[in-house]
Amino acid sequence: MRKGKTMSVEKQLSIYGYIFIIPLIFGALFIWLPNIISSFNYTINELTVTAEDGIVLSFRGFEYFKTALTQNAEFIPLLLSTLQTVVAQIPIIIIFSLFIAVILNRKFFGRTVVRAIFFIPVVLVSGVVSNTASQTGLMDIMSSAAQTGGEESFELASSVSMLLTSLNMGEGVTEFISSSVENISEIVQSSGVQIFIFIAALQEIPTSLYEASEVEGCSKWESFWKITFPMLLPQILVVTIYTFVDCLSDSTLDLYKYLDSLAFSQQQYSYASSMYWLYSLSLALIVLIVAGIVGAVNRSSRKGLS
Repeated sequence: MRKGKTMSVEKQLSIYGYIFIIPLIFGALFIWLPNIISSFNYTINELTVTAEDGIVLSFRGFEYFKTALTQNAEFIPLLLSTLQTVVAQIPIIIIFSLFIAVILNRKFFGRTVVRAIFFIPVVLVSGVVSNTASQTGLMDIMSSAAQTGGEESFELASSVSMLLTSLNMGEGVTEFISSSVENISEIVQSSGVQIFIFIAALQEIPTSLYEASEVEGCSKWESFWKITFPMLLPQILVVTIYTFVDCLSDSTLDLYKYLDSLAFSQQQYSYASSMYWLYSLSLALIVLIVAGIVGAVNRSSRKGLS
């Protein structure tokens, strides 16, 4: 009797992966995609709300896109300022996350507690917890603590800036390090998910590679750049894209405030929707560029290892 073909482990894992993301696929098809289509429909139509007819759409084509790009004096500067701010934050968050992940991957007393502490900000900024905290007054306490910490960070950043200036460091380097120190609380708050992605990736690296490098006389610094960093490049790509999207979805950005005011205070729904689309397309373009760069580095590192 002929036996059936056995399925490879890799194929089994891929099937389990598809099963795991079935809810996400259904959500994308039946919730996310219809909303995207409706949003784009609003950009090419003038949306008005009347008591008699409800939502009324009047076709305008790409008029709102053209107006935003050529006639609006606020949108382009706000867009460039937002992208510049986010692009400056991304390397800081990634470097900090990788540094903390390498430390938390080592065995020491209280490691589980320390890992939980770094993940707490991720839970606190979630929608349900944030709403509950605001209703119970916890958010006011947290804001007060954050303000106090921010003042201390500002004083520390000023001291660091003076020190770097006295050492004749470049203006760009001084500003970069000082701003990082000043915004340390925001960096920690934005690094929880990234830290745990890196920890999971670090645990997948075979310890035999490090043992072999020690036998060959490699230092810890050399092992990091020759073993750890190349094997983390796929996760660095994931973390970079996640961090970029997470930072650009921050509702406290000036661009978000401007668009929300335009849509909900001035009732210019279609105009604001077209700007949101331009903003999203800019985000997608930069994500593709970053993915291409990290992917190229990943491929070159694999060739070097082989």
